[in-house]
Amino acid sequence: MSNVLKKRIGNHMMNLDVEDGGISAVLYHQGQRELAFMGLLQNEVEEGMTCVDLGSNIGYTTLYMLENCGDDGFVYAIEPDPRNLKLLKENIEENGYENHETVHCAISDNNGEIDFWEASKPNLSSVTKNKYSTNKISVPCYTLTSFLEGRRYPNFIKMDVEGHEVKIFESGLDYFSKNEGYTSMLVEVHPALYNEDNDFVKILKEYFKIGFDSRYVVATPVPQPQLFEMAGYEPVQSVYTDGFHRGIYNNISNEHLLKFACQEHWEQGSKKIVRSFMVTREG
Repeated sequence: MSNVLKKRIGNHMMNLDVEDGGISAVLYHQGQRELAFMGLLQNEVEEGMTCVDLGSNIGYTTLYMLENCGDDGFVYAIEPDPRNLKLLKENIEENGYENHETVHCAISDNNGEIDFWEASKPNLSSVTKNKYSTNKISVPCYTLTSFLEGRRYPNFIKMDVEGHEVKIFESGLDYFSKNEGYTSMLVEVHPALYNEDNDFVKILKEYFKIGFDSRYVVATPVPQPQLFEMAGYEPVQSVYTDGFHRGIYNNISNEHLLKFACQEHWEQGSKKIVRSFMVTREG
């Protein structure tokens, strides 16, 4: 990787491949990204927590988890793309963290192997072929229930998996039905990829039945989309990040979360009005 440069991002020194088309260039030139999402992550992850980073990429979110959870906490960093995996491992090692397990695999609804599409922009690699896909490889695959068996109970799970979050939620329902505890899940949503066979509404309703509830919602591309305003919701914070003004909400009902986040809605050229959300079970 001849294009790898080092730069301090927050409290961490990161190795960044500035010509890979992914998040490295943004971090190198701007020093940050997804401020609303990252703000929720940093506020949620506390000393002693066990975290799972699904879609660790090159370690931007992983490093903040490791910093916040401290020596008594632990982070499982999961990344299917071997190109990202190399930088992920280098970035964790660069910062001297030991309380982690870094795993080259995908989490899905089966155990074994799964087809994985590398993309021209590594942050858009996915188990589902998209317009950025360039090369298909096979990677190890586990259900979330299988992966978590024998490991520490997770207090925080982050998912940025390009639409595969539905299958991950489905594959973890048995685990969370049988294991009680405090858990938050912070998820980036992709409503254009949800359908009858990839039904996020259906599986989220099952999680609501076992104690998970809407906690935070990040609105996009404006702080207060029309449907939010019509329902009487106002953001508690407006954040300018990645070229958008996004709103953070802490009072969205479960019913409205399903409506806002799991369906396509047009707003100022965007096909969605929710960028990400967090659901929490108090335990």
